[in-house]
Amino acid sequence: MNRLCKITVMFLVLNAIIAIISETKVEAATCGYHDCVLYCQMFGQQGKCRDYLCDCIEKGRSNE
Repeated sequence: MNRLCKITVMFLVLNAIIAIISETKVEAATCGYHDCVLYCQMFGQQGKCRDYLCDCIEKGRSNE
């Protein structure tokens, strides 16, 4: 009986932890200009921050 209680308690604790994690809201991080440029350069592209996201554009391509 003691073992069954421990398993039940562990199950309830696990469900509580999952509920807390699922309710946590993560805000979008701001785009770091230098990190964005370096990231895009690794792929041979130009990088710019747009709407808090890093946008990689092929070099020589016109901006729309």
